[in-house]
Amino acid sequence: KTSTFSFDILQFGYRFNSNFKVYVAGGFDWTLIRLRDNITIQKNQPTLAYVNENIAFSKNRFSSSYVHIPLNFELRTKENNKGKRFYFILGPEISFLLNGKIKQISDERGKEKQYDNYHFQSVRYGGTFRLGYGGFGLFTKYYFNDMFNTTAQAGLKNMSFGVTFGLN
Repeated sequence: KTSTFSFDILQFGYRFNSNFKVYVAGGFDWTLIRLRDNITIQKNQPTLAYVNENIAFSKNRFSSSYVHIPLNFELRTKENNKGKRFYFILGPEISFLLNGKIKQISDERGKEKQYDNYHFQSVRYGGTFRLGYGGFGLFTKYYFNDMFNTTAQAGLKNMSFGVTFGLN
Protein backbone atom coordinates (compact mmCIF):
# COMPACT_ATOMS: atom_id res chain seq x y z
CA LYS A 1 0.00 0.00 0.00
CA THR A 2 1.10 3.51 -0.73
CA SER A 3 -0.31 6.69 0.79
CA THR A 4 0.35 10.35 0.16
CA PHE A 5 -0.20 13.12 2.69
CA SER A 6 0.11 16.72 1.64
CA PHE A 7 -0.68 20.13 3.06
CA ASP A 8 0.04 23.75 2.23
CA ILE A 9 1.22 26.20 4.87
CA LEU A 10 1.57 29.32 2.71
CA GLN A 11 -0.56 30.78 -0.06
CA PHE A 12 -0.15 34.00 -2.03
CA GLY A 13 -2.48 34.94 -4.82
CA TYR A 14 -4.71 37.37 -6.57
CA ARG A 15 -8.48 37.09 -6.93
CA PHE A 16 -9.54 38.69 -10.20
CA ASN A 17 -13.22 38.40 -9.28
CA SER A 18 -15.42 36.22 -7.09
CA ASN A 19 -15.07 33.35 -9.57
CA PHE A 20 -11.38 33.34 -10.60
CA LYS A 21 -8.15 33.31 -8.59
CA VAL A 22 -4.49 32.57 -9.34
CA TYR A 23 -2.20 31.61 -6.46
CA VAL A 24 1.10 30.04 -5.59
CA ALA A 25 1.34 27.93 -2.46
CA GLY A 26 4.02 26.15 -0.46
CA GLY A 27 3.81 23.06 1.67
CA PHE A 28 4.94 19.53 2.35
CA ASP A 29 4.27 16.20 0.71
CA TRP A 30 4.96 12.71 2.11
CA THR A 31 4.72 9.47 0.14
CA LEU A 32 4.58 6.40 2.40
CA ILE A 33 5.26 3.03 0.78
CA ARG A 34 4.48 0.03 3.00
CA LEU A 35 6.83 -2.84 2.17
CA ARG A 36 5.12 -6.21 2.53
CA ASP A 37 8.34 -8.25 2.45
CA ASN A 38 10.94 -8.36 5.23
CA ILE A 39 13.60 -6.38 3.38
CA THR A 40 15.80 -3.40 4.14
CA ILE A 41 16.49 -0.84 1.42
CA GLN A 42 20.22 -0.09 1.52
CA LYS A 43 21.67 3.38 2.13
CA ASN A 44 24.45 5.02 0.10
CA GLN A 45 24.41 2.49 -2.74
CA PRO A 46 25.11 3.29 -6.41
CA THR A 47 21.68 1.82 -7.30
CA LEU A 48 18.47 1.20 -5.39
CA ALA A 49 19.24 -2.06 -3.58
CA TYR A 50 17.83 -4.11 -0.72
CA VAL A 51 18.69 -7.12 1.42
CA ASN A 52 16.34 -9.83 2.64
CA GLU A 53 16.07 -9.98 6.42
CA ASN A 54 15.39 -12.94 8.72
CA ILE A 55 13.28 -10.64 10.87
CA ALA A 56 9.50 -10.26 10.95
CA PHE A 57 8.89 -6.50 10.77
CA SER A 58 5.59 -5.32 12.24
CA LYS A 59 6.18 -2.08 10.31
CA ASN A 60 8.39 -1.71 7.26
CA ARG A 61 7.86 1.64 5.55
CA PHE A 62 9.84 3.36 2.79
CA SER A 63 9.01 7.06 2.38
CA SER A 64 9.94 10.34 0.76
CA SER A 65 9.44 13.91 1.97
CA TYR A 66 9.22 16.87 -0.39
CA VAL A 67 8.61 20.61 -0.23
CA HIS A 68 6.08 21.38 -2.96
CA ILE A 69 5.20 24.61 -4.72
CA PRO A 70 1.99 24.54 -6.80
CA LEU A 71 0.79 27.33 -9.07
CA ASN A 72 -3.00 27.03 -9.13
CA PHE A 73 -5.77 28.47 -11.24
CA GLU A 74 -9.08 28.35 -9.38
CA LEU A 75 -12.53 28.68 -10.91
CA ARG A 76 -15.59 28.88 -8.64
CA THR A 77 -19.30 28.93 -9.32
CA LYS A 78 -21.67 31.43 -7.78
CA GLU A 79 -22.64 30.80 -4.15
CA ASN A 80 -25.84 28.91 -3.56
CA ASN A 81 -28.40 29.88 -0.90
CA LYS A 82 -26.31 28.03 1.75
CA GLY A 83 -23.24 30.13 0.94
CA LYS A 84 -21.38 27.21 -0.66
CA ARG A 85 -20.08 26.79 -4.18
CA PHE A 86 -18.37 24.32 -6.49
CA TYR A 87 -14.72 24.88 -7.33
CA PHE A 88 -12.23 23.58 -9.88
CA ILE A 89 -8.48 23.99 -9.45
CA LEU A 90 -5.82 23.12 -12.01
CA GLY A 91 -2.11 23.86 -12.20
CA PRO A 92 1.54 22.80 -12.40
CA GLU A 93 3.60 21.84 -9.36
CA ILE A 94 7.30 21.48 -8.59
CA SER A 95 8.71 19.64 -5.57
CA PHE A 96 12.14 19.45 -3.95
CA LEU A 97 13.32 16.37 -2.02
CA LEU A 98 13.92 16.82 1.69
CA ASN A 99 14.82 13.18 2.42
CA GLY A 100 14.05 9.53 2.00
CA LYS A 101 13.45 7.36 5.04
CA ILE A 102 13.14 3.75 6.10
CA LYS A 103 11.15 3.10 9.28
CA GLN A 104 11.13 -0.43 10.64
CA ILE A 105 9.73 -1.94 13.83
CA SER A 106 10.55 -5.47 14.99
CA ASP A 107 10.83 -7.41 18.24
CA GLU A 108 14.53 -8.06 17.57
CA ARG A 109 15.63 -4.49 16.82
CA GLY A 110 12.85 -2.29 18.18
CA LYS A 111 12.15 0.91 16.24
CA GLU A 112 14.74 1.95 13.64
CA LYS A 113 14.85 4.91 11.27
CA GLN A 114 17.37 5.41 8.49
CA TYR A 115 17.66 8.51 6.29
CA ASP A 116 19.14 8.80 2.80
CA ASN A 117 17.97 10.10 -0.57
CA TYR A 118 17.45 6.45 -1.71
CA HIS A 119 17.64 7.65 -5.33
CA PHE A 120 14.32 9.53 -5.14
CA GLN A 121 14.25 12.33 -7.71
CA SER A 122 15.72 15.47 -6.17
CA VAL A 123 13.23 17.59 -8.17
CA ARG A 124 9.75 16.48 -9.28
CA TYR A 125 7.46 18.29 -11.67
CA GLY A 126 3.87 17.57 -12.50
CA GLY A 127 0.34 18.80 -12.30
CA THR A 128 -2.67 18.73 -10.03
CA PHE A 129 -6.42 18.85 -10.49
CA ARG A 130 -9.04 19.34 -7.78
CA LEU A 131 -12.78 19.68 -7.77
CA GLY A 132 -15.02 20.14 -4.82
CA TYR A 133 -17.93 21.66 -3.02
CA GLY A 134 -17.60 23.79 0.10
CA GLY A 135 -14.73 22.45 2.20
CA PHE A 136 -14.72 18.95 0.66
CA GLY A 137 -13.04 17.95 -2.59
CA LEU A 138 -11.38 15.29 -4.71
CA PHE A 139 -7.88 15.63 -6.15
CA THR A 140 -5.38 13.94 -8.40
CA LYS A 141 -1.66 14.66 -8.80
CA TYR A 142 0.64 13.28 -11.47
CA TYR A 143 4.39 13.80 -11.71
CA PHE A 144 5.83 13.71 -15.22
CA ASN A 145 9.35 12.64 -14.30
CA ASP A 146 10.27 9.23 -12.86
CA MET A 147 9.92 8.59 -9.13
CA PHE A 148 13.53 7.37 -8.84
CA ASN A 149 16.76 8.48 -10.48
CA THR A 150 17.84 4.97 -11.49
CA THR A 151 17.76 3.03 -14.76
CA ALA A 152 16.26 -0.09 -13.10
CA GLN A 153 13.20 1.91 -11.98
CA ALA A 154 12.94 3.99 -15.18
CA GLY A 155 9.32 4.64 -16.13
CA LEU A 156 7.99 4.31 -12.56
CA LYS A 157 5.85 7.43 -12.13
CA ASN A 158 4.15 8.93 -9.08
CA MET A 159 0.39 9.49 -9.24
CA SER A 160 -1.92 10.08 -6.30
CA PHE A 161 -5.59 10.76 -5.85
CA GLY A 162 -7.88 11.20 -2.91
CA VAL A 163 -9.95 13.61 -0.85
CA THR A 164 -9.26 17.09 0.46
CA PHE A 165 -10.65 18.78 3.53
CA GLY A 166 -10.36 22.44 4.33
CA LEU A 167 -11.71 25.88 3.93
CA ASN A 168 -12.41 27.26 0.53
